[in-house]
Amino acid sequence: MVTLPPLRALLLGAVLALAGCGETQTGPIRVSAIGGPPEMHNPNLVTTDATGAFLLEATAQGLVRFDALGEIEPALAQSWIVSDDGLRYTFRIRRATWPDGDRVTAEQVAARLRAAYSRASRNPFKPLLGAIVDIEPMTDQVLEISLSGPRPNLLQLLAQPELGILRDNLGTGPFLPEPAEGGTIRLAWPQGEEDETAPERPAIVLRGEPMPRAAARFAEEEVALVVGGTIADLPIARAARLSQDLLVFDPAAGLFGLAFARAEEGPLADPAIRRALSMAIDRDSLGAALGVPGLQPRVAWLPSSPEELPRPIGPDWAGAPLPMRPQLAARRGA
Repeated sequence: MVTLPPLRALLLGAVLALAGCGETQTGPIRVSAIGGPPEMHNPNLVTTDATGAFLLEATAQGLVRFDALGEIEPALAQSWIVSDDGLRYTFRIRRATWPDGDRVTAEQVAARLRAAYSRASRNPFKPLLGAIVDIEPMTDQVLEISLSGPRPNLLQLLAQPELGILRDNLGTGPFLPEPAEGGTIRLAWPQGEEDETAPERPAIVLRGEPMPRAAARFAEEEVALVVGGTIADLPIARAARLSQDLLVFDPAAGLFGLAFARAEEGPLADPAIRRALSMAIDRDSLGAALGVPGLQPRVAWLPSSPEELPRPIGPDWAGAPLPMRPQLAARRGA
């Protein structure tokens, strides 16, 4: 549990969990998200938690979205073309409507995306949108995004829930929100979109709550799925004595580290003391204790570079065996 995975992957996980229990899904899939009550907010104005992100992804699709395997697939955009230099993305909007029946236009989509990186925006992905030079509607159904430099991960960025397309705090699906009891919200499939030959797709009942309560509900099989949470919630999930294969970690790219608190005063204000502590930390044991698949301990900020690039310079003690480091640290700290 690190970040919110794609919605379809969540649904697939819930169905598999129910099937693994030998049950037949006849009612809605009940989901607990780590956060506040499920309320639709504008992510450009209000910071979203896991509950809000799940609700956005369910009811306000973006130009593209993630499939069950985490790959990009069409959403509001039925197709797109990338220029050879990677500086222009041209999207064709499919025939989609707002909840009141109005047609979704390229101008509306462009205006919404521009608002995400506007001066007043508080969207968490605003810093990553700095390469966008302009978003221009070419026709009613075609828009073009121009970049100052190539961004290979632009489609993955546009698939994030916080970049879903809203109008008056309402989206274009694929689910429709309906009021429910007990601080929950019901997410239903629109009528008329079901294939008569296909099996009925269950609705989702979403609630937001703290991790301890969500873990207890899951342990008692009151909910089929718990989403969200951070590394701080991991001990609570483990304390619920859940099977290890029920914990799913997002393959998040980046660094997770520990920082010294109040390093501006006392012994920690001395760089030599902080360096000595860094030498003595057993990173392998810390990583093993967290039990997160794929977590690789490092002693430097930068990863190893490809052969054609200069290798980053690591600390001079990095090559020393771990049993020697505490002794070396003690001498340097003294």
